[in-house]
Amino acid sequence: METEEREQVFRTALKLEYEGTAYAGFQWQPDQRTLQSALEEAVLKLYGRPIRIIGSGRTDSGVHARGQVLHYDAPKKLPVRNVQLALNSYLPRDIRVLSAAYPEPSFHARFDAVQRHYSYQILLRPTALERSFAWTLFDLRNSGILLELAPVFRGEHDFSSFCSVHTEAEHKMCIVSQSRWDLDGEHLTYRISANRFLHSMVRMIVGTMIQLARKGKNSSDLQSLLGAKQKDPLIFTAPACGLFLDRVEYAADIFSNKD
Repeated sequence: METEEREQVFRTALKLEYEGTAYAGFQWQPDQRTLQSALEEAVLKLYGRPIRIIGSGRTDSGVHARGQVLHYDAPKKLPVRNVQLALNSYLPRDIRVLSAAYPEPSFHARFDAVQRHYSYQILLRPTALERSFAWTLFDLRNSGILLELAPVFRGEHDFSSFCSVHTEAEHKMCIVSQSRWDLDGEHLTYRISANRFLHSMVRMIVGTMIQLARKGKNSSDLQSLLGAKQKDPLIFTAPACGLFLDRVEYAADIFSNKD
C-alpha cells in the first residue's frame, strides 16, 4: 500500500499592531467581529484556503496591540515582504502587519513566549482625539500614591483575586518582573511585564490601584487584597480602551531570521 505523501507546510510568524475598538476581542466568536476572524479572512485571500492562526494571547474586546505575535502554517513560502504587503492590502486599516518571518517549524506564538509587556494609559482631562486609547479620570487628586502601590505586584504571586471569574487556567501564579507608573502631568502610564497574564488581570490591577488612590489607601491595603486570593469590593476593573499589548518576548528574536 502506498504511503500518502504529506503536504509541506511552512510555519509563518507575524508581528502586528491593531486598534481593538471595533472588535469583540482577539479570539474567534460566532456572529461577532474579532481580530482572529479578520486576520483569517486576509490569510484566506492570500493563500486561497482557510488557515487557522494562533495568537500569543487573547486580548479582550477593545484592547489594542503594538506588538501582538501570531503563527500559522502556510501551504507555500512566499517572500516575507510580499506576505506583509499582501496581508495589509486585505486587512482593514485598524490592523497592520509590521513584520513577517519563517521561524523554526516547532515555534508556537503562545507557548514559546517568555515575557509579555503591557501598558495602560490614563488621562486626567477630557479628550476627543484619545478617547479610544485612554481611560479619562477627573477625580484622581493623589496620583503620587500610585508610585508606592505598583511595586507590590512585583515577584511571584497568586493572582486569583485579580482575574475574571471566567479565567480558565491550571493555576493562577504569575511572575511579574516589571510594575511601575510613569506620571507625566495629566498623562499617566502603567507598565507591567510578566511570564503570563490571566483574563482581565492588567485591567483589574490598574482599576484597583486607582480605587485605592481615590480612597487614600496605601501599599499595605493592596498587599492584603493580593494575599486574600478572593474578590473584594475594592477590586475594580478598568475599561479596556486604555490597555495595550506592547511586546511579546521570546528566547530568540524570531523576526531577525525572516527567510
